[in-house]
Amino acid sequence: MRGWWETSKYCGYWWSLEELAIVTPKPKKIYLDAEGRLHGEGVPAIIYKGFNVYAYHGVMFPERCVSIVLNLLANGMSHEEAMHEYDLTEEQIAAALAYAAKPVASAEVIDCN
Repeated sequence: MRGWWETSKYCGYWWSLEELAIVTPKPKKIYLDAEGRLHGEGVPAIIYKGFNVYAYHGVMFPERCVSIVLNLLANGMSHEEAMHEYDLTEEQIAAALAYAAKPVASAEVIDCN
């Protein structure tokens, strides 16, 4: 257990296989809601160097989802059409809309540095 604990100081998730190890970078920050779910309002839920993960109350969605959804709905496309056109779920569309509508709010922040 001590080895795992020490390793976690320097990297993110990792898997040790028989002849291979898969190691992910350590995130810079992680934002959670009161229930401990990934949640960023106006900011990514997980911030990596050069890569971000977007989530709203635990619902993850691709970064492109916010601009796609806002542009399509502003141009009269329905949720169903957006879901079909861009392979998104209703839950992802709702999360992207809620994310875009909220100002940056206070949340539990885990600083991983």
